[in-house]
Amino acid sequence: DALIFGELSEIAAECGEMSEDTLTAVIADFLKGVSDFEAELFMQRYYFLLPTSDVARLFGLRENHVRSLLSRLRRKLRKWIKEKRI
Repeated sequence: DALIFGELSEIAAECGEMSEDTLTAVIADFLKGVSDFEAELFMQRYYFLLPTSDVARLFGLRENHVRSLLSRLRRKLRKWIKEKRI
């Protein structure tokens, strides 16, 4: 999905010349350090490519809340990558 790529494109760009496999491994490492809820939310959106409306329904949340949570997770991921100097 172009929208989903757009949501993660800044992070991918910050990682520079990184293969898709390496980026996948980086994200997997990041997800080990967040709560199970956050990891599942991230996976539903960016791995299973569910629309935010479906993710919201799945977790019993409002769509705006899901968007906010995902935005915070992307910020956490960006910060984590910078701290790890990946």
